[in-house]
Amino acid sequence: MASTVLLARGGGQVSSKNQEPPAFSAGECQNSKDQKLLAFLQHVDTVPGDCWPELVGELRERYPEYKTQLVVPLWKTGDKMLRLNVIRSIDVNRDDERQLLQKLIRQSHWEEDALELQAVRRTGHDELVNAVERKRGRSQRRTQKPGPHN
Repeated sequence: MASTVLLARGGGQVSSKNQEPPAFSAGECQNSKDQKLLAFLQHVDTVPGDCWPELVGELRERYPEYKTQLVVPLWKTGDKMLRLNVIRSIDVNRDDERQLLQKLIRQSHWEEDALELQAVRRTGHDELVNAVERKRGRSQRRTQKPGPHN
């Protein structure tokens, strides 16, 4: 399946072409009746080697309406290498992609996803850096114990 190839190239641990990670196979992508989406997934199967640059270009040019539908399930796999490839591939100067990355930041957890949040900070985009800082602030407030009441 297309997603297996994509996951394997992104660093995901897939033992066979027919065994999908649960988080991704639960996504709407695999079960869609949308021929355009299925065409993109089929295209993924035909791309040899390191496919990220080509697939990102293809997605932007021919399938921009599917960015969220494809990226969010990939993010939900929790695979660090896959997530770092997603972050690296996002063009923070494109409004739709920056908003998608904002969504991924909101779905992240400060401790478990520190590597990914650090990668987002390295983009240097003020809006995204601020979103990561807000995430850190909320996390710190949750972990602080209330002081004595006077």
